[in-house]
Amino acid sequence: MKIKITALFLVCLMFAAVFAGCGNGGVKPGNTTNNDDGKLEASLSILPKKDYDGYDFVITYRDLYNSVDDMAFSQDNDNVLDKALYDRAMKVMDYYHVNIVPNVIQGDWAGQGALESLVVGDNDYDIIMPHSHIAWGTYITNGYALEWTENMKYNHLDQAWWDQGAYECLSVGNKYYTMLGDFSWKLTGSSVGVLFNKAVFDEINEKYPYEYVDNMTWTFDVFHEIARRSVKDMDGDGQITLGNDRFGYTTNLYMGPVGFLWTTGNGIIGKDGDDVPYLDVYHESTVNLYDKFFKMMGENGFYIHNNRDSFQTQAHQEFVNEQVVMIDTLIENISQLRNMYDWGIVPYPMFTESVGRYYSTADAGVHSPVIPYNTKDPDRTSMVLEALAIEGYNQVIPAFYDVTLQIKYTDDDKSRDMLDLIRGTRRFDLAYYSNSCGSDFALVGTRLFLEGSSFTNFYAKHEEMARESIDEFIEVLIGK
Repeated sequence: MKIKITALFLVCLMFAAVFAGCGNGGVKPGNTTNNDDGKLEASLSILPKKDYDGYDFVITYRDLYNSVDDMAFSQDNDNVLDKALYDRAMKVMDYYHVNIVPNVIQGDWAGQGALESLVVGDNDYDIIMPHSHIAWGTYITNGYALEWTENMKYNHLDQAWWDQGAYECLSVGNKYYTMLGDFSWKLTGSSVGVLFNKAVFDEINEKYPYEYVDNMTWTFDVFHEIARRSVKDMDGDGQITLGNDRFGYTTNLYMGPVGFLWTTGNGIIGKDGDDVPYLDVYHESTVNLYDKFFKMMGENGFYIHNNRDSFQTQAHQEFVNEQVVMIDTLIENISQLRNMYDWGIVPYPMFTESVGRYYSTADAGVHSPVIPYNTKDPDRTSMVLEALAIEGYNQVIPAFYDVTLQIKYTDDDKSRDMLDLIRGTRRFDLAYYSNSCGSDFALVGTRLFLEGSSFTNFYAKHEEMARESIDEFIEVLIGK
């Protein structure tokens, strides 16, 4: 099965074209053709066909449960995603006569373990797949990553298998050191959506938010009002407590406080005409967003889990138990809803209708590929990575969709549309993904919550240091 291009997905492609600028999201059809089902399909034929005589092509990645599942492949296929990963590997290995070797450094959950090899000048790895913060902070800014525009000439970054929002945002002075795309299903898996309980929406006589999304009226105020009306004192004791009563919305430190920032249409980092980053986080809408967000979270029936659980196991169990009506979550975590059938998913709401489009995000824990600075054959690395991305687009991402949605037993076709929309409207902010460029604001919403600060006070306190960190970042990467 190939990616189905839905009406909403085409809408988000239109938005991506209209709203030019850093990180507006979207994918681009590019060098694709329609197959017999009318779905877009890319071809390896755009790449040279080479024989690398059985070369061991080593990809090292993180020793973390959901990261290990990303690049590994086996002939013993448990589900359609496993089969797609295996079929992709076989096709790429056959095309280039290489032996793809997935490698995990034991205990290296973030992906920094390969640094030891690079420091002494070894060539142990062809591609390193760390957490995005590690990609930038450990490898790129320390000079251990190859620059792509000069050295990775077979990577067509303006094509559909590379995320166009990332392509616009994750460059510095028109130089690229990493990129996000369909070589990894973790990018789609780390995308964030808002889950809602249909049964409770029916109970409170509220239409499903799909209609608001379609009508471009899915806003923060609409979201807030629905969540507030769904709060219920289940045990009749006159108090609203988590676990005993029904909450309207819960989130955690790294979901809502982070993801809602971009719903204003603004972000942290802007780019000038030379593609040089600058601090661009202070806007009236940002001040208003955080003022309204934290006021909402202080109401009865709203809660921020103060933990670092990226799998959100407690939040998902509360959602399944109908103790919470709406949560925001990584798409890959939807697998925890296997005992719940009547749910739906939508993107984050716009802050106001004047924003004019939806902005989603993907957690910074995505795999950000780094090519070692001392790579012996950049052309080989470039071609194999591109082939993995193309066949990820063709095979792996559609299979990931199927695995994600197969736990639903409703006839809700809108879920796939919403996944397309979330995928096509992701915002990629250089501060958030690098945690090196304006790093004081990389997790600004989280910091506001932990410090109990207003956005205005936080900005005044950290502006100068953030500008200095941006200048240092620029100096390291492009010498300006």
